[in-house]
Amino acid sequence: MRIRFLTRFRNAKLRKLWQGSIKQRILFTFVVLILLPTLLFLALIIRSYSQDVSTSIISEKKSVIEQINKNISYQLQYYESMTMTIYHNEEARQYIDNEDYSQESSYVRQLLSSIVNSEKDIASAVLLIGEQRYVLGSNFIDVDMLIERYKDRVLSRGGRTLWIPTQNLSTSYNQNMKNFVLARAINSPRRNVGTLWLFFRESFFDDVLENRHLSDSSSVILLSSDHSVITSKDKNQVGYKYEEPFVSQINFGTDGDFVYTNEQNDDRSIIVYSSSMDTGWTIVTITPEDIVFDAVNSIKRIALLIFVLYALFALAAYFILARDVFKPVSQLRHAMLKVSGGDFSQKLADRPDDEIGQLINSYNYMTGRITDLMEDVRQEEKAKNDEKVKVLSMQIGPHFIYNTLNTIKWMAAVNKQPNIKRMIESLIKLMVNVTYNTNEEIPLADEIELIKSYAYIQKARYMNFDISYNIPSECQQLLVLKFIIQPLIENCILYAFSGQTQGGHIEITATIERNNLVIMVCDNGCGFDAEKLQKQWPRSGGKQELAIDEGEIASKDKWNNDNRSNGKCANGKRENDHIGLINVVERIKLNYGAAYGLDIISNPGAGTQVLMRLPLIKIQAPEAKYD
Repeated sequence: MRIRFLTRFRNAKLRKLWQGSIKQRILFTFVVLILLPTLLFLALIIRSYSQDVSTSIISEKKSVIEQINKNISYQLQYYESMTMTIYHNEEARQYIDNEDYSQESSYVRQLLSSIVNSEKDIASAVLLIGEQRYVLGSNFIDVDMLIERYKDRVLSRGGRTLWIPTQNLSTSYNQNMKNFVLARAINSPRRNVGTLWLFFRESFFDDVLENRHLSDSSSVILLSSDHSVITSKDKNQVGYKYEEPFVSQINFGTDGDFVYTNEQNDDRSIIVYSSSMDTGWTIVTITPEDIVFDAVNSIKRIALLIFVLYALFALAAYFILARDVFKPVSQLRHAMLKVSGGDFSQKLADRPDDEIGQLINSYNYMTGRITDLMEDVRQEEKAKNDEKVKVLSMQIGPHFIYNTLNTIKWMAAVNKQPNIKRMIESLIKLMVNVTYNTNEEIPLADEIELIKSYAYIQKARYMNFDISYNIPSECQQLLVLKFIIQPLIENCILYAFSGQTQGGHIEITATIERNNLVIMVCDNGCGFDAEKLQKQWPRSGGKQELAIDEGEIASKDKWNNDNRSNGKCANGKRENDHIGLINVVERIKLNYGAAYGLDIISNPGAGTQVLMRLPLIKIQAPEAKYD
């Protein structure tokens, strides 16, 4: 409930701000549509650039340490193969296989000496076989302790090599040397007979870790799975357990990266690591985020400067607008309020000929003209009242005729003249619809009733025709233009049956096709040349605009053939007067558009079919009224 209330309050405040003065809206527009999007855009750019830099650094570090791991593995595999030379030397091999170790073998000593002397990174080689102990190179005081600690692990590998992390070993001259160790069991064909230990100087890694992509900003550490430091740029750490908390997040034996935050000082570092499958050792790089994002921080400072300058420019633009737009608009507003209260005496100072100056000049002209026109309006009011009286007087004429016809109708009824009575009723119905019914559109059923009244009057003079109606119930309440069918019936009576004494037939049919109302008026009269009519047709109308099915036309042609009279038109033609048809087309086009109109199918002596296409307009139900 509290959140909903706060949301409504905030929305109400925003609406009130937006509905305030132009000054407030322009200021709101500056802030919301210019300053805030600019700030958001700069923030997105910095964020995107930061992510790209972080991704690039991690990718670069991964690539470098993976390559270093490969180089280390390649070199250590070479040293592993070197330990196999003791089996490849024939004399040394026989010495091992005979299992007689009561005497020292000069071949074995010479072989070990060549191994130590040929490789600068090998500090010492120790072979323990039977009762014999061969030591070549540096003689470490605490070597026996190291051998005793790892001997079981070496023997358990059954002749496969074991890499031992860097150890701090003491020499006979009380010097400490940092060495990592390669050890393997020595086996005769029948059993294990001894162990071989090669001691490598930790400086071996210095050349390997020298890489231009590992700048001084990144710390590089080679760790064993038990967190012992094999090598590092900080030599004081070598040979000891690495105690940094982030080590627990390293998944030894795999590759990965993460961002570590020091809880003590909130410093963040990017940690990237890669493990060797051969040794199980893991290279770790630690890169402070501050150094990585030094360029990003520069961009942030530039972005902040741009935003401040942008805000200053927007503020300067606002003050210029306040002077040249807001102030004169406010003055014009106050003057208009006085005008709305009836005070036209307020005049504003002229301004330069800009848009606001034109408004002020128009205001001054308007107030002057209003003052002049108010007197003219007072003079005209009397004349308008006189005109209203004249209009009311003009309405007396049709009303008087209607009352007179009504009196004649009742006189015919009293004198038992039903034909005269019905004819006057039909005339009254036509006059009432012309005079009092101001609706442009009426239901089709009402239009048919008007046609019946019109036909009854015409039949008193022309007795050579009859009319049939085929109006389905679903079409009767559709709206059509008032008196839109009457000109078509008039053409049939005056021209189609001219010269005939009887047999003229008119059929009016209504259908709904393709979401249109189609009204068809067919006669069996003399027909005419429809092509000539096309030349007089309104440009937007014409036969070509209506898509009438050929089957539908064929069915109407059959109706004409079945009902055609043998009578002839006066002068042999009926195309003398088509003004009524052209007017019908123009009314339809003006009210409903070019998609609707008439389609006429006729030939001399073949009858006529007129198809009227109108939109489907239904009578709207009256709206409910409530007290």
